[in-house]
Amino acid sequence: MIIYFFLQSDYDASLAEITKLKGQIRDIKAQVGASTSQGSETWHDNIEHEELMRRHDLYMTHLRDKEQILRHAKIVTPKQKSNKVQIGSRVTYEIDGGSPITITIGSYRSYNTDPMVVSYVSPIADALLDKKTGDTVTANIADRERQLTILAITSE
Repeated sequence: MIIYFFLQSDYDASLAEITKLKGQIRDIKAQVGASTSQGSETWHDNIEHEELMRRHDLYMTHLRDKEQILRHAKIVTPKQKSNKVQIGSRVTYEIDGGSPITITIGSYRSYNTDPMVVSYVSPIADALLDKKTGDTVTANIADRERQLTILAITSE
């Protein structure tokens, strides 16, 4: 069984997204009912009804996917004084000796709008997890072998 790790804020955002999606599905069902009030001789030409059913199916697929992930979710609380990269860590590193880059390791699904928050399943975050300041790791980034050197680790 796969476990999906979430920071509390991202887990809460996932729950809110599911609640919103359920509301949208309820609204679509009401619209479907209204769209079927056409006469029985025109049901096959009811483009509105077909579009609503398509949206309903799409939203139901999204809902099932999100609920499946949360059924297997585990909320993690980052250790405040960890010397290793973990979910919730702010990591400064360099690629192949280049300029320093700082990212925050986020949840399986991050709802943070900061582009420097990356999911722990991304190739860079995956390579950095459980490593310490000063460690250099080889990672396949954009189909190239790259050397990542950790310069600093702080807790969020």
